Amino acid sequence: MASSVQTQPPSAGQTLLPPTLMLAGQRARKTWSLLLLIELGLLGAVLLACVVPLYTNITLTAALRTMLNGQDSALVVSTTPRLLSASIIAQAGQMLNKEITRTLGTDVDVMQFAIHTQQLPLLSAGPHGSLQAVPADMNLVSADLKQATAHLKLVAGHLPDPANPELEVALTPTTAQALHVNIGDTLYMHVDFTDVYTTIYSQILKLHLSGLFTPDANDASFWHGNDFAPSYQQGTHFYALMPDETLLNTFTSFSNAAGTQHHVFASPPTVLWYYHFNSAHLTINDLNAFFSGIQQVQFDNANNSNLQQDPYLLQTQTFLSLPDTLNGLVQRATVIAGRCLRDAIRAR
Repeated sequence: MASSVQTQPPSAGQTLLPPTLMLAGQRARKTWSLLLLIELGLLGAVLLACVVPLYTNITLTAALRTMLNGQDSALVVSTTPRLLSASIIAQAGQMLNKEITRTLGTDVDVMQFAIHTQQLPLLSAGPHGSLQAVPADMNLVSADLKQATAHLKLVAGHLPDPANPELEVALTPTTAQALHVNIGDTLYMHVDFTDVYTTIYSQILKLHLSGLFTPDANDASFWHGNDFAPSYQQGTHFYALMPDETLLNTFTSFSNAAGTQHHVFASPPTVLWYYHFNSAHLTINDLNAFFSGIQQVQFDNANNSNLQQDPYLLQTQTFLSLPDTLNGLVQRATVIAGRCLRDAIRAR
């Protein structure tokens, strides 16, 4: 008779948990490397998902700050008056400062004022003191010399003194050599005015050469790319540095005399306010709000009738001096974001 194997049912005190744990432990020992690989993959995917936008943010922020620190980076307000008035220019500056501070706040760091004359024909003293025309002209560029001192190297002499009753200018050594002048010499030029009949009326400007300087080549942003070097394209053109107040007050005096005769500048100067950006606290996430503020300033200035006062404030414009660089930044942002996304997909 065949024998049978009898199994006893588990008693109430017994459980199947220990065998289950043993089986789980055996399976874990066999598959732990696969499980570890899966966990590492998940961790890597999470890290990559976090790193890609962070990397993009850092890269674009660095590009934005580099752009805003460039030599052509500024919010610029310009006007081309037919006559100059120091008081009206001061009032306009106060309005602009108030508007830009209200709208942009700490995004703007330093304001820089300047006047650029048009080409003023040079004159030379003849043997009997008469003044004769020479085939060259001079462009006068003003600056706040308290600011400018840190952005130039004084080669000889001294910088023009606004308090000196004799009008002083500074030249680069190259310009002085080309003009055959030395420190203490006098430069003559004429400022032309005209009337409705286009008749020219000239006023003589007498300037003393006080010193020689060279602008800091590593600080082109302060000089906005102007190296004060002579230019020989379509004529001979020289550049001289004057204090803001000296040039403004001198041209105001000329304008007062011309205005009584209903005369205006034949070639008006350009008055400029540069507002440099404080890029240290700006990130790429601030870009939309930043440029919305700039657009608001442009809109407000364009609709401010106090910035259009003929003949003292004309063709007043507010513009950003780096639109091409901005377009480049947008293109780079697109490229960088696309590369980061592609790399992230490949890594997964």
